[in-house]
Amino acid sequence: VLIMADNTLENRQFQIQKFDSDNAEQLRVIGAGLGRTGTLSLKIALEQLGFGPCHNMGELLSKPR
Repeated sequence: VLIMADNTLENRQFQIQKFDSDNAEQLRVIGAGLGRTGTLSLKIALEQLGFGPCHNMGELLSKPR
């Protein structure tokens, strides 16, 4: 997911481009944050909007290689 923003008070516009996970060759976005800051909520919201797959640190810790 690529999000570009013009966040001036006069012109708040967001352009979002969606990439299909089937043809994605590499990681596109890393949304990093400390624990208890809404990263799981962001993951769920992005998946509901069709931007996925998204991963959360809790998944990685529960399935070590």
